[in-house]
Amino acid sequence: YQRRVHGVPFDVFPVDVVYVGDYAPFLADLLELGISDADMREHYSGVIQNNIIDGKLVALPYYISVGILVYRSDLLIKYRNSSSPPKTWDDLKQMSVDIQMKMRNFGNSRFNGFVWQGASYEGLTCNALEWIYSSGGGVMIDRSGTITLGNKESISALKMASGWVGTITPDDVLSMRESQSQDAFQNGDALFLRTWSHRYPALQSSMGDKIAITDLPGTLPGAGYGTLGGYHLAIPN
Repeated sequence: YQRRVHGVPFDVFPVDVVYVGDYAPFLADLLELGISDADMREHYSGVIQNNIIDGKLVALPYYISVGILVYRSDLLIKYRNSSSPPKTWDDLKQMSVDIQMKMRNFGNSRFNGFVWQGASYEGLTCNALEWIYSSGGGVMIDRSGTITLGNKESISALKMASGWVGTITPDDVLSMRESQSQDAFQNGDALFLRTWSHRYPALQSSMGDKIAITDLPGTLPGAGYGTLGGYHLAIPN
């Protein structure tokens, strides 16, 4: 930004995944600059498709992050005799209710089953997209620009999540972003944490073998999805 302000040209710059389409008219086509099919196959196909705008490949992945579920495997073993994580949202709720009650009975009154990013910002949008898509509700806005949130699957998913607040999720989740939700989990006050994959190494470094990682649940086993995040590299045209 400073280079642009002062009229200094630059060759490559990072682009957040959500802005690739917005910047596309100002970006070079990397296919014309020599990026091959073999080069593209080195990356996850969904990421490449995100970066192809009107037939132009306008960016390549720099680092990728995706929504994940981190969980206290030690507590699952202690209270459920199994470290197997939840496969569905119903599983997650049942495990949360069970272990939350036991942890509170043992003196941790602040313990909750599940923390996530509920503040009014893009993080909540990412969470909501995961709930909706994993429930068969689509992607909020389709390729034609039509808002699709009115379908019954989307409504059911949002009602499900709102029902967590005050039961398995603390009321103050509505002010939590990544750092606050991670702090709650890291302080030993939550069983499950929805976060980004790039944040897991720091959690693992501090919590060791108490925790593990898995895909986000879905309405049915195997139906969970994580929102794509991260940055890409592009060249101005």
